[in-house]
Amino acid sequence: MAIERTERTRHETQVTALIQKGDPVDFRDVFLTLHPGEQADLFIELELRDRQFVYDALSPESFTDLFEKLELEEQTQFIQEMPRPFAVRVLNDMFSDNAADLMTELPDDFMNELFELMDETEATEVKELMRYPDDTAGAIMTTEFIVLKADKTVGETLEDLRELGPEAETIYYLYVIDTNRRLVGVVSLRDLIVSPLDVQITDIMGRRVVSAHVLADQEDLARTVQKYDLLALPVIDNEDHLLGIITVDDVMDVIERETTEDFEELSATKGSSDINMGPVEAAIKRAPGLSVSCSSG
Repeated sequence: MAIERTERTRHETQVTALIQKGDPVDFRDVFLTLHPGEQADLFIELELRDRQFVYDALSPESFTDLFEKLELEEQTQFIQEMPRPFAVRVLNDMFSDNAADLMTELPDDFMNELFELMDETEATEVKELMRYPDDTAGAIMTTEFIVLKADKTVGETLEDLRELGPEAETIYYLYVIDTNRRLVGVVSLRDLIVSPLDVQITDIMGRRVVSAHVLADQEDLARTVQKYDLLALPVIDNEDHLLGIITVDDVMDVIERETTEDFEELSATKGSSDINMGPVEAAIKRAPGLSVSCSSG
């Protein structure tokens, strides 16, 4: 822990010095070598003037990785101070579920202004997610995922993945759809890599797919992810059409949010709580059925 604090202090000193120097090239050379989580930790400590320097120095695409590591209330604050073109490009580059969460927190006039400036396809995806009721699967699913077609070969699919993979939130599981976009199977990335190139996807896919209805309660999703030891969960409608996926980090966010709300209610009624206990730890202690394993099995 002491080593971690020393490293963070060293990075803070170095980054602050480069900002004060005012050279965006030197700043980028150092700042972009850090993990996005480290970048986020440093960014939230900066004054407004220095944050404006960061907006000027980084491309929106580079900044998005940092931005998605911030807490929602921090995102809400910072996006309102960004230059509008920069903010719009960040929103276009965010995963749709994260962008929907952020848009929900913004003042209506500002939200509408951003929607007008966003890429039409991205804006439409975000608006669709915002239509789902709170606390349902639809409200936290992402639409950035890769689907496979059952009649393609492994070789053809691998070629597709090279092109489409960077746009997906996760590719550990790849879901197979039919011509009507109904969910019919799942292929793990491992199985795809080790299979002969001329084999069809339909011959290697698993046909028993654990999924969630788009209106399923978010707390039920955590139990499903834990029970089946999943990294992602496909979301379907009444006709089994594949609408999106929910990743394990989304589920952990649900656990943390629900536990925080429970603690607030408990504190209001009992007048006390253990302030040293983190929300995820508390969730596991209070409801072992909601604990989530991040192992892929």
